[in-house]
Amino acid sequence: MILPQQLRRAREALALSREEVASQLRMAVHQLGSWEEGTEQPPLDRLWELSDLYHRDVDYFLLPHEGVPTQLSFRVTRRRRLEELSLETRQVIATFDELCRSAREIESILEMPTPVPLPSAPQGASGEALAESERLRLGIGDKPIPDVRQLVENQGILCFHLVIPNDEFSGLSWDHPEYGLGILINGGENPGRRAFTTAHEYAHLLRRDGDSVCDLQIDRGAERQASRFATAFLMPAADVIETFYRRDLSRPIPSVDEIAAVARRYSVSLEALCLRLEELNLLPKQASASLDLTRPPSRYFGRARPRWRRRVGETFTDRTLEAHAAGRISVGKLAHYLGIDIRQAIDLVEKEQSTSSAEND
Repeated sequence: MILPQQLRRAREALALSREEVASQLRMAVHQLGSWEEGTEQPPLDRLWELSDLYHRDVDYFLLPHEGVPTQLSFRVTRRRRLEELSLETRQVIATFDELCRSAREIESILEMPTPVPLPSAPQGASGEALAESERLRLGIGDKPIPDVRQLVENQGILCFHLVIPNDEFSGLSWDHPEYGLGILINGGENPGRRAFTTAHEYAHLLRRDGDSVCDLQIDRGAERQASRFATAFLMPAADVIETFYRRDLSRPIPSVDEIAAVARRYSVSLEALCLRLEELNLLPKQASASLDLTRPPSRYFGRARPRWRRRVGETFTDRTLEAHAAGRISVGKLAHYLGIDIRQAIDLVEKEQSTSSAEND
């Protein structure tokens, strides 16, 4: 009875009715019902069609897996329920769920220990106070965080960057019943925005705000505190003030390039840094309105990486390569996990082997 259960869970994860699926696949509703109820087995070609529609690997249907969290809180301005998102965006969420499943599979293959539970935020702590206590816990002090995604992943949180169609939301965070803590970031946004969203969603997990979908446009309640955390966590006041005066930026309004140089230090967007400078009274209020913040300077955030690598991240990539090097997965499985074709996977393995040989020599 595993197959019927998983077929139903995959459909419900996309908030699709049987009628909608039957229409998509041009089949009778009762036929789909017979597969989900276990009275008939779907033919293999139909199983592949369902796999494509649901954005699931076929093996998802053959093993017992939990569905996606059902109580997502929509802290966005345009949507209130999962079914109000476009089908394409719902499919991205399903892809995120599959990546989380793959990540935990790799950890199991490598026999890695279960991640240490994330500590809870102090009761009633403000976003700023939580940022300060978290920096203290992590031993960061007042220094910039060079890679907030890596920091979050080091806490045992799964983090993936997938393009959200039409920018329907900026980020999603959940505590999955099977895969644990995860963060989905809109990979279509600029690097500074992605960093801010990552810190914002990290705050939701620390605060135990529940499974949520956010677009950062709401400035009230839990959303305000998560954004206040992200601001203080990424741009600690003491270091921002010291950097501002050390770089002699205390003129009426520094140039965009001068502000961009400071933004690079904190890996945030120009807009986020300007708002922080205004908040700390280092820039006049509304000073950012007179600056062209839409023009990111060249080489804003360092060297470009392949799209697939930005999508899955360095931690997931390194662990998948480690599993292959240990002979635990095939090159085909490696390609599948990373979402690349077999030729790219072979090239990647050869490059890794060449690098390893050079280091050993």
